[in-house]
Amino acid sequence: FIHQPVKTYSSGMFVRLAFAVATSIRPEILIVDEALAVGDMFFQAKSSKRMKSLIEDYGTTLLFVSHEMSAVKGLCKRAIYLRDGEMISSGDSGTVCDMYVKDQRERLG
Repeated sequence: FIHQPVKTYSSGMFVRLAFAVATSIRPEILIVDEALAVGDMFFQAKSSKRMKSLIEDYGTTLLFVSHEMSAVKGLCKRAIYLRDGEMISSGDSGTVCDMYVKDQRERLG
């Protein structure tokens, strides 16, 4: 695929390339917005491992946006729960994720 124009890549291929480029430079701040949602299980595991490595080895600050609570709990020490642009909760990622799940269950009735 190295010789194909990027415009011919699938959305999954494009996200993999973008993630590889963004994490290859050891960024001070890495913003990941639902990027893992398009990948298969292997890509998600590899990406999570790379993000953990950047945090632990280089002190990278990760701003991770996701609806996947297990990923948030696995990658983040702290979390912010936003609903309709309003901050509902901020704190320990486990506590905030549990609040989000409880709220979603209540809203679905």
